[in-house]
Amino acid sequence: MRSAILLIAMLVWVGNCQAVRVEKIHVDGLQRVERETILSYLSVKVREEFSQEDIDSSLKSLFNTGLFSDVRLRVQGQELYIKVVERPIISRIAFEGNDKISDKTLKEIIKDRIAVRQVLNRALAQEISKDIQQAYQARGHFSAAVIPQIIRRPENRVDLIFSIIEGLPATIKRIVFAGNEHFSTDALIDEIATKEDRWWRFWGYDDIYTPERLEIDRRMLRKFYQKNGYADFKVLSSVAELSIDRKDFFVTFVVEEGIRYTVKSASLRSDIQGLSSMDLISCIALEQGDVLDATLIEKTVGAIEEKVGTQGYAFAVVEPKITFHRQEKTADVLFIIQRGPKNFVQRIEIEGNSRTLDSVIRREVQLHEGDPLNATKMKKSIQRIRDLGFFEDVRVGVDSGIQPNAQVIKIEVDERSTGQFKFGVGFSTGDGFTVMCGYEEKNFLGGGKAIDLNISYAPRYHNVYFDICEPFFLNRPLLAGIALSTYKRDRSRASGYKGTSHAMDIYMGYALSENLWHRVGYKISLDDIESHGDDKSLSYVEKEQFGQSVCSQIHSSLIYSALDSRHDPKKGYNCFLKQSVAGIGGSVAFLRNELGGSYYYHLGENWVLVSRLRGGVIFKGRLLDRFSLGGDTFRGFETDGLGPRERRTEKAVYGQRYYFGTFLVRIPFGSALGLRGVTFVEYGNVWGTRFSKEEVHDSRKMRVSGGVGIEWFSPFGPIGVSISRAFVKEPYDKTQSIQLTGLVP
Repeated sequence: MRSAILLIAMLVWVGNCQAVRVEKIHVDGLQRVERETILSYLSVKVREEFSQEDIDSSLKSLFNTGLFSDVRLRVQGQELYIKVVERPIISRIAFEGNDKISDKTLKEIIKDRIAVRQVLNRALAQEISKDIQQAYQARGHFSAAVIPQIIRRPENRVDLIFSIIEGLPATIKRIVFAGNEHFSTDALIDEIATKEDRWWRFWGYDDIYTPERLEIDRRMLRKFYQKNGYADFKVLSSVAELSIDRKDFFVTFVVEEGIRYTVKSASLRSDIQGLSSMDLISCIALEQGDVLDATLIEKTVGAIEEKVGTQGYAFAVVEPKITFHRQEKTADVLFIIQRGPKNFVQRIEIEGNSRTLDSVIRREVQLHEGDPLNATKMKKSIQRIRDLGFFEDVRVGVDSGIQPNAQVIKIEVDERSTGQFKFGVGFSTGDGFTVMCGYEEKNFLGGGKAIDLNISYAPRYHNVYFDICEPFFLNRPLLAGIALSTYKRDRSRASGYKGTSHAMDIYMGYALSENLWHRVGYKISLDDIESHGDDKSLSYVEKEQFGQSVCSQIHSSLIYSALDSRHDPKKGYNCFLKQSVAGIGGSVAFLRNELGGSYYYHLGENWVLVSRLRGGVIFKGRLLDRFSLGGDTFRGFETDGLGPRERRTEKAVYGQRYYFGTFLVRIPFGSALGLRGVTFVEYGNVWGTRFSKEEVHDSRKMRVSGGVGIEWFSPFGPIGVSISRAFVKEPYDKTQSIQLTGLVP
């Protein structure tokens, strides 16, 4: 019994040696953190027993808070001593030395990672510095350096300053192609986005190296060659080497062109029971002997799938099967129509649009939740999103949904700046020196609206124009807008009058098909036409509507375009029909009609043949409503230089009918400078007046001129100079040998 009591006493003594009761906790080093905060993270409590494991757990919890750079725990008797060193709090975050990248953009990089009133994390600050440096490298500043500076303030606060040394951008010194035999290096450089560094490229970034642009170049080269029949074309490598001083890049493309194929045959085969391929032959855009153009193959696939879909075969897919005859350099193209997998769209997700509204992007997508997944519609949708011009890049992916046949479409966009201020000066032989300023925004407030403000001033005219346009009015593919303008022009030198006009134009447009557009509108203007100076004695003045008048008119435009490019076409055609009817209210009445079109034929190596023809007729109307030619609109003649002319004063009185045509060849040279040459022949005439032969000269005889010129696609807009001669003219026509055109936007 005595031994048992002794054993129990020893066990109690040993237990008391392993578990100590803490009676008091001391905390030292606190500045901002509350004592209660420290105690809440402890595994040790006052008047409770604790072990070494509790001490270790408390130490780990305090470190994990991130509030302290150092924590020490010490037990002395029944008291626990805690000493902490608090991390400083960020009181301000700033960027210094940044010019090429705005503070707003840099703040997006640090967003949700580090902020004012948070604890300073030095490792995270270093990581953010590297990310900022990568942002500069993406813009070509490979010598940029970013240093996080920490400036201490009272009360354990700091300012975090990202000091940036931007350096000069690393430009493309030289672009070299190896393996190209059928196309010159200059021709291939014209087809890619990357350009060589030249002094005149100060306005853009095309000569700044970025890996993303190099990948785009590879795709553009493949597209160019495959469009020209080189189906086996490959980009074997594309390498950008940085110079030792990190200022220049040398880019080398190694290509393998392969064989240029022509079409031996193009046919259809339907593997779907009940679907006849004979009804779809008209969809084939390729013919025997044509160059094997990949874009025409893609166009044919889209046309067939669209037509088949309208016949009730929603899951049909068209697979182009190409059989190459390399010895003959020909290819057979067979379009096979098959039943595709019955996949549906479960959901469409859009990412990357921090500014553009989701609805603006979704309305360009031709697929909706629950629709059959159609690859052709998906491709068209992505192209429509790209055509908005709001994004640098658009990427699409398809993931599996909840159900086996459900798909989730993920569209990712990279936004670009869509607004720009415009200012410049220019010169033309028609108007003299011109000063212009303005602002253009293609995606106003992210809603897809476009606004355009232009103010122009020249010795003989000034103009203020404002236009706001909604391309998706009432949530439908319906363009609607309103334009306000005030315009004053002094044409007293050529025509003996000055005119002022204040106008409002409300318009609406919609697509009748993929290539056909219709636009209709209502325009009302307050016009003031006055004869000038001594010309008040003009013999026809009494028959003109001088003075103030109100013109109320309805106008309509029908436009068809099958061009390969909207901005610089090389192939295809377009045509238009314009009509205006005035007299629905107001004090002016006329009926004006114009019809015209253009045809572009690619001669190869960027040589392009252009043919244009247009004409018009007006019934009734005032002086400023009628037609005139000359200057920019008929080279070889002065502005208003041909057509009906008042006999005594030789002032132009304009005509009621006109036609004008051009045959022009674009000659590629100096493409690196943005230059190209043109040689042209122009023909036409303007005639018909309400005046007698005794009052005016008027002839229906065709006028002809010809010449050469240079067009410069400058950073300020297109500028042209031409030297021409009027070969066929009337004695009273006013000729001009040199024309300067273009306005610096």
